[in-house]
Amino acid sequence: MERALDLAGIKFEREVKFKRFHVDFLLEHAKSIIECDGEYWHLKPKIQERDKRKEKLLSRMGYRVLRFSGKTINKFSDDVLATMVGEIVYQQTGC
Repeated sequence: MERALDLAGIKFEREVKFKRFHVDFLLEHAKSIIECDGEYWHLKPKIQERDKRKEKLLSRMGYRVLRFSGKTINKFSDDVLATMVGEIVYQQTGC
């Protein structure tokens, strides 16, 4: 995902802390968060509940959370992911 964001020319910060949670990628200019959810951890009920709490907090703070499963990330090339993320950010910000 990091390479895809670079290819798309999207500015981001990696592993940013929000209160008691960490996010994978912060796109501050777009008020968006990208989370990369590996199936091993993120299919566990306890982790899914934590993810819901995290998403609720981030939403209250005005952020849009974009989740990509490990399968999706591995299925597409960095170029395709860059196009997908770039389009989502464009729709969010208009730039």
